[in-house]
Amino acid sequence: MSLITAISARLRGLGHWLSEHEFVIVLIILAVTLGMHFATLTQPGILIGDESHYVKDARSILHGYGMQRPEHPSLAKVFIVWGIRMFGDNPWGWRLFPILFSTLSILLFFLICRRFISLKYAALMAVFLFAFENMSFVQGSVAMLDVYSVTFMLLAFWLYLRGNYAPSAIALAASAVAKLGGAFAAIAIGLHWLMTRRGQRLGLLKMLLITPAAFLALMPLTDYAVLGEWLNPISRLKYMLGTLSSLTFAHYASEVASRPWEWVIRPLVYFPYCYGPPYMSMLTVTFWALIIPSMLYMFWPAIKGSNWARFSLCWFAGTYLSYIPMNLITDRITYVFYFYPTVPAVAMAIAFGLAQLLELGQVPELGRVRWIPRIVVSSYLVAHLVILGVIGPVFY
Repeated sequence: MSLITAISARLRGLGHWLSEHEFVIVLIILAVTLGMHFATLTQPGILIGDESHYVKDARSILHGYGMQRPEHPSLAKVFIVWGIRMFGDNPWGWRLFPILFSTLSILLFFLICRRFISLKYAALMAVFLFAFENMSFVQGSVAMLDVYSVTFMLLAFWLYLRGNYAPSAIALAASAVAKLGGAFAAIAIGLHWLMTRRGQRLGLLKMLLITPAAFLALMPLTDYAVLGEWLNPISRLKYMLGTLSSLTFAHYASEVASRPWEWVIRPLVYFPYCYGPPYMSMLTVTFWALIIPSMLYMFWPAIKGSNWARFSLCWFAGTYLSYIPMNLITDRITYVFYFYPTVPAVAMAIAFGLAQLLELGQVPELGRVRWIPRIVVSSYLVAHLVILGVIGPVFY
């Protein structure tokens, strides 16, 4: 028992240090994730998975042949083109901007969590879970559209929570101009406004007016940036929606496609980009196992008035649950990495539960067993990090 008591005392001391140096810890997390990304940036030195679509599109644009993938908007392509122009047609040119945006997304997520008065350590644990979640790490390592869309989405959420509605609307539009799926973030904001901000009608009106206007303005600007010519944004949008809606399960057989509900009820659903080193867009099992329990539990604090819980639920509903009726109605083909924008919402929910568990360790009536919650939480976080090392590309 003396060993357990000593470990508990050490964890208590570490907890005090963490609470006093929150920003320092976040900077350490950012530095560690950056180091992990740079350690794997050039491995492999060839295009992997869907990088072949978007890097080849960028090459076509650079050589003056136009877009090969016009079914997607152009904002994310701007950064892929810039990367190749600045650093060459090599892994640095393909993947440096995704890594930088991925790092920025972690910082923005921390700022979002800090907007809420919540439980001790909840913000830090949420950031830790998001930063070291396998799908987040992999999507932030490859030259695809998703990391740009998610980063602008997080910027939109942070600005919205600050009451900066007009800039938030522009960031929201940018998320959709990076990838059309970014538009689902608008549902999350709308649900949260209905729950908590119905008196601020002017703010909602600004967002309703500015978001579509900004989208229609950014579309031709980004198209011009990559093509050097102006395109009609309405025609472009009709074409994109028509093309994407034609990609259905009924017409395209794919071993790696999956239905939205499978992402949370089936373990180890993955989308392979590369097997050596292993770039698998797959949820870490420690994270996946708590998706349904944590989101169901969020209803209780949300009813009690927790804005943290309410925002997490709205985020989950907007960016994930929206896919279920869409899939049932349209049969649109979907992949597990579409869950990437929802990972931070689940990280918030899990962190809330872990923080409440830690609070049990402060109850004097528990006596000698007060150390158990600290051991459980610490073991869970360590396991979360270790599994990333096992299934991710870093220690390949």
